[in-house]
Amino acid sequence: MDKTEAYYNLNDLIASYEFVNVCPTPKLNHIIMKNFSLSIYTIWETYIKSFMYDTYVQNEELIYTEKFVANYFKKLFNKNYTKNIFIENLNLPNINRDIMFHSNNINWYEFQAFVELLGFDINKLKSNLKANSELIQLLGLLQIKGIMPSYNKQNVEKDLDIKKIIGYIQMIVENRNSISHSYRQYLDEIIDAHKAKYIVNFIKIIIKEIDIFIKQELIKLLYDNGKFKDYTVIQNIIKACNGNIDQSAIVEINWPTDEPVPSKLYLRDESNNIKEIEIVNITYKRAALKAIHAGIALAIEIRCDMRIKKRKNYVICGRMLPLEKMKIVNPYYNVIDFD
Repeated sequence: MDKTEAYYNLNDLIASYEFVNVCPTPKLNHIIMKNFSLSIYTIWETYIKSFMYDTYVQNEELIYTEKFVANYFKKLFNKNYTKNIFIENLNLPNINRDIMFHSNNINWYEFQAFVELLGFDINKLKSNLKANSELIQLLGLLQIKGIMPSYNKQNVEKDLDIKKIIGYIQMIVENRNSISHSYRQYLDEIIDAHKAKYIVNFIKIIIKEIDIFIKQELIKLLYDNGKFKDYTVIQNIIKACNGNIDQSAIVEINWPTDEPVPSKLYLRDESNNIKEIEIVNITYKRAALKAIHAGIALAIEIRCDMRIKKRKNYVICGRMLPLEKMKIVNPYYNVIDFD
């Protein structure tokens, strides 16, 4: 599950409250509230596990270090469950997802352990969360609506905003546990449609910030390891943009004829800031194209979390393809056809 799918499922979850208007009975209210508490946690857990594992698989040549292996085996031998998974899959050479991201209670600190396993700095994410004015405002609205965070012994954060953010994730975990582990008939908190929207918006913002954070950490990892390649300079900026991800810029490029187009493209500015770009439209002499063609002057409309100004220099770059792993071939082995 990626961010787009998570958002879709969260919106669908809000829509379930429309049934209350059709049949406004206390029984149906409780069913919808319990479904909400179970489902919002499930979306959160599924997104985290899927996104983190996909991040590893797609960047294995960067993440698979001695430190990663040490932390992986530390997790492996930490619980009998993960040891059994390892023993049952001895014939499989790959790192096992159920060992890497094993937990049925993905609170903040479990998620933090996943981040640190991949070698990323969780403090950068905390800084980004604190800098998100929409999230900080939402924390106040949640409390005004009577939705209170849940604190446990792990949550010893000194920063009050971060403490609340972690507490609200814990609240979502505990609401789910109170139903799935003991099947409580009634919840302490009445989660009506308005409160559900606040909680969904909270999770949406957290997911968005996690998505941005992981992508930026990967860009830094790629840059530090010399894995970026410059493909073409931007020859002309037809339309600039101020860096809002919802805005777009239109630039002119000429893709080299001898270079394949990577699946992901990035923009590098004069200060070596690098951001992933989304291509919205491609045109050649006002004719729309479905893909970048080499050797001709193209106008491409891009979205990027970077301010793109006229009279500034930018380069379109991409990730270098990982080298194929060396295959060991036994020269004395022959395939014999018995027919």
